[in-house]
Amino acid sequence: MKYPHPKIWLSVGLIFSMVFAINFYFQDELRAYFNKSRIEHVFESQAHKDGAVRVVLLCSSLGKQGLSDVSILNKKMKTIDSSQKYEFVKLPFVAARLEDFTENPLLLKKLKEYDPHFLVFQESYLFTDRVKDLHFYALRNTISFYNVRAALLHRTEHMLEQAILNKKTVEIYPDSLSTQSRLLSDRNKFREEPSLTDFSEMLKATIVVLEVPLPRPFEEKMDSIRQVDSYHAIFRKEKEVNDFIYFDYPRKHPFAYYYDESHMNDVGEQVYTDWFLRRLRVLNDSLNAE
Repeated sequence: MKYPHPKIWLSVGLIFSMVFAINFYFQDELRAYFNKSRIEHVFESQAHKDGAVRVVLLCSSLGKQGLSDVSILNKKMKTIDSSQKYEFVKLPFVAARLEDFTENPLLLKKLKEYDPHFLVFQESYLFTDRVKDLHFYALRNTISFYNVRAALLHRTEHMLEQAILNKKTVEIYPDSLSTQSRLLSDRNKFREEPSLTDFSEMLKATIVVLEVPLPRPFEEKMDSIRQVDSYHAIFRKEKEVNDFIYFDYPRKHPFAYYYDESHMNDVGEQVYTDWFLRRLRVLNDSLNAE
């Protein structure tokens, strides 16, 4: 077997080192730049104020893959509630933290101008403080030997990107499952103070906290985390200060609904999106009836 020339290995090593250094030293600047660009693009392309009911979804890649694109959301909602026109704005940040939303002056300005009726947050942002682990998480995923190995096995340089675009279930490796398990185990670092005060004081919107389900084994682990006293404490405090509606998902999804250990594929997306839209319609009807 003929191995690559040492110069090739050296070049690859230098490229990885450069990517590592750029991510380590400039990740905050890069995150701010990409978030700013994403906000401007999303509100310019989606926020037209055409709907009688305006809904803004703030989510990570989990919510991005779990809920359909806004064009599909708008179309589906016409069949679920033909009495009113809904307009959805979906703003996903990859590997996001709550502070990417709550401490973002541009987003606060755009939200105030748009004046949504519903502001939907992913549950994991609200109660769990992931800021401490974020840099390590982003760094580990920049140069992930698991992703490199998976890319080689699947004979594509962009295995993860391809999976996101096509949402096809790929093989789920045992080490990725153990990584996800460890990540969930760290999710008991609950926030001590309410997080949504800036939004509740600035907007008249109804705040919805949305559970985005993981595959059954992980969701069962999350259920056990939700039972600890610290979780109940921040849940009660947040609800007292910034009243919100909690959308708890009633089902447990099998791995067949995901293309990796946490992101839904087309099958999971359809099931979850239909449930969310119907739940939103019930909530909107109940508020209008008051």
